[in-house]
Amino acid sequence: MWPSTTPTTTLELLGAIARESKNLAGEIMCCVEKRNIKCRVFVFDLVPRAMHSIWSALHGIVGGLIAVILSIELALAFDASVVFFTGPLCLIGCRRLMTPTEIDDERLRRRAAKAYYTMIGTFERRRKKKRRWKTMRTKNKTTNEQSDDDENDDDEDDEKKEKERVDRRAREAWRNTRTKQKEKNDPQFRPLPERRLWPHRPVFIRSSAREPSQRCINNSWSKLKKDVREDDEANESGEGENNKKEEEKDAEWNELTDTCPVNTESALEFETDIFKGKVVCRFLGLGGETPEQFYIERSKICNNIAFQVVVQGEFKERIRMDQLVTGGEFKRPFQNIPPRTIVYTGQELFKVITPGLACDVTADEPYYLALLGGLVSQMSVETKETAPNILDFEIPEQCDKIEGNDGFFQNGKHLNMQARGTRRVKELANPATAKKYYYEPGLIYTFDNMQSYLHLDSYSFDVGKVLTLKLERHLNGQPIQFFAKTGDGRYAFCFEMWHEKLLPYAPECSEEDYVTFALEGKSISA
Repeated sequence: MWPSTTPTTTLELLGAIARESKNLAGEIMCCVEKRNIKCRVFVFDLVPRAMHSIWSALHGIVGGLIAVILSIELALAFDASVVFFTGPLCLIGCRRLMTPTEIDDERLRRRAAKAYYTMIGTFERRRKKKRRWKTMRTKNKTTNEQSDDDENDDDEDDEKKEKERVDRRAREAWRNTRTKQKEKNDPQFRPLPERRLWPHRPVFIRSSAREPSQRCINNSWSKLKKDVREDDEANESGEGENNKKEEEKDAEWNELTDTCPVNTESALEFETDIFKGKVVCRFLGLGGETPEQFYIERSKICNNIAFQVVVQGEFKERIRMDQLVTGGEFKRPFQNIPPRTIVYTGQELFKVITPGLACDVTADEPYYLALLGGLVSQMSVETKETAPNILDFEIPEQCDKIEGNDGFFQNGKHLNMQARGTRRVKELANPATAKKYYYEPGLIYTFDNMQSYLHLDSYSFDVGKVLTLKLERHLNGQPIQFFAKTGDGRYAFCFEMWHEKLLPYAPECSEEDYVTFALEGKSISA
């Protein structure tokens, strides 16, 4: 593998990459010519090393190009020498970009393991078949046919025994994991029901245990649970009662929290200690009752809209606007993140763009937080009589009932909706100006959060041709959320947005799903 000491110059870096690539190519050619390549060595050693060499070479080339371009630009801007000043300076500054980086070798090995063990099993069956064929060459045709049947039976028995072994080990591992989790006595840990019971699979939106006071009022989960049972009874006649008992035993849900409709054109009512309201979720690509006209009308405000969460309700106490934030909070560190230099640079850039942003995605407990009033796409503040219908396709930008010393929002009545939204974001995104305003009891607040980059159907952050992030690779089995949190740690509302792609890495995964992932050879949390 790579030398223990990091190359200090570009030439040493390129030389290290070249030597490693040459040695790797020599090993592969030697194995191919001698025809004695070992599958295990190839899967668990040669392939990760090859991927590491390719990735590191690309990293060095891109870093070198960036350094050269920067050195030329600086030389032209300050009339300095490229060779003796800007060139060495940029090479030193971009050194981290040009050093070999760790790609996800362990994930690659895990994925290759399934193919490797499947191949080993196939080879073993073929060897058995070949030995039996040699012993049967002298026998008559009837004996031959009988032996073939026995051989097929043996293969089926071997496969069945292997599945039973994996199933047994997976269930034991799941029980050990759940026991360790219970020993932590984490009040915010709540298991998930099986995927087959999710009403809007592949996503499952539920109330978060971060706010223990939050309760869903017009719960729809009981009806959905009943529908699933009726389907099971129809498909498996005579076993309906057993299915009901198994579901009651295995599906670990809470009927007051584990429910949130998606694309049903209905609102879920909920209540916490400081807020009472309702929520509507619309996600592109998940089917349901949301008409195509919705995406057409909302595209006037947000191009290529793929995600919308609307929260409407009344605060129970007066809260200063610079004390209510939204964003994401996580308990385990992210995985497969870019080099820290790039991450820190990006964070500082976003902090400049958004004055109220606080984030650290490299921490052991990552977070990103910004003021709620400056982050939502549309915001409406009205009385109970004039509040908009939460199911309307278009929520008006109407904040003139927000009272302040300078009449800022009242002075923007004459502007169009888009201009009013831009003024509101600039004013309420900055804590220095947002502290002049309050969320007042007695008024109905509607927060419309729309996005074109977050795709819940594929659980990815897609910026077109620029960038596509598969969230399950980075979130370490943790869901993204939508919430509003006060400065003293209380939540006005808090919901989790799960996707079944997270389950192989999530300790909340149900036992049956855990076993299914083990049989499929997918990575599962330790």
